[in-house]
Amino acid sequence: MDRLQKKKAKLAIGAVVILILLLVSMNSIGNFLNPLKFVSEVTAAPDEYLNRNVQVVGVIVDGTWEQTGLNTFEFQLTDGNATVNVVYTGDIPGTFKPGVGITVIGILTAPDKVEAHKLLAKCPSKYEETLQDAKAEGRI
Repeated sequence: MDRLQKKKAKLAIGAVVILILLLVSMNSIGNFLNPLKFVSEVTAAPDEYLNRNVQVVGVIVDGTWEQTGLNTFEFQLTDGNATVNVVYTGDIPGTFKPGVGITVIGILTAPDKVEAHKLLAKCPSKYEETLQDAKAEGRI
């Protein structure tokens, strides 16, 4: 193998390594930089979100809130059109209560189940505004 062939081989190997790194990083970024989705958006296309990080917006269904262990809670989240079951482990935000809009951050482990590691309570009026905007845009 002469110098030119060695140089071409090194460039080809370098290009393949860079391509692989780009693909891996794009997949990782896609898992962590995800937009807010309403419950019905996630349940309408579960294969798109299954086993991926999701941020799901909705309201806790009254009567479904249950503590199942130390800092572990289960409840249902709805946007009025669809419902998912949520298992959350962690501390509860101070403004958190059933009927208040929240964002659940976690992994969609089944088409109707989110294993959450973070809850963000929202102001009810802000949730209603966001819900009305999504309906007007035809997203739900």
